[in-house]
Amino acid sequence: MFERLYEGVHANAAAHFCAFYSSGLGGIVTDPAVMVLPIDDHMVHRGHGVFDTVKLTDGYLYELDRHLARFLASASAARVPLPMPEAAIRRVILDTAAASRKTNGMLKFWLSAGRGGFGLSPKECIEPVLYVLASCEERAVDRIHGFRCMATTVPPKPQPFAGLKSVNYLPNALAQVEAEDAGFDTARPPPPPLPPLLLFLSLSSGCARARPPPLPPSRG
Repeated sequence: MFERLYEGVHANAAAHFCAFYSSGLGGIVTDPAVMVLPIDDHMVHRGHGVFDTVKLTDGYLYELDRHLARFLASASAARVPLPMPEAAIRRVILDTAAASRKTNGMLKFWLSAGRGGFGLSPKECIEPVLYVLASCEERAVDRIHGFRCMATTVPPKPQPFAGLKSVNYLPNALAQVEAEDAGFDTARPPPPPLPPLLLFLSLSSGCARARPPPLPPSRG
């Protein structure tokens, strides 16, 4: 079984997954074969978790404090308590980046309600768990040809869920599948409907003017 665990490390993980922290394990590992999550983790089977990502450039984590603030706001909205103080979370992210021995890549971090069972209630969870992954994978951007993007038919997540970075990305994944099936690179939700204003196009100036609709006639 342990041999299968090592044999199952795919090429992308072997090449790019550099360091992984788990508060459940209490430390950082650099072997992709042991960068795993328990099946009874509520983030896995219930989606009760949040995440964020920060870019590592020339040894610096870009806007780490702002990303960390958003991460903590998402955790609060998702009712996931912190397993450690904010300063300790920041230290773990920095230590994981250092353990990767890379100066460019991405740092991804997740906060889960924790493991303990397969029910809905987080009361069965033993403790919340923090995961951090340092990856040296960088997506190449073709700045000449760009991306072919389509408007997806998949409904977007409603508020308040659209406003927090939870691990539930099923609508995003389905939109991506739809785009690839149609021969596009990616997909985005269609633009919102126009407000109840009459839009007049000024051909002379080339500008669009928005005017309110005329008032109804007076009845006396």
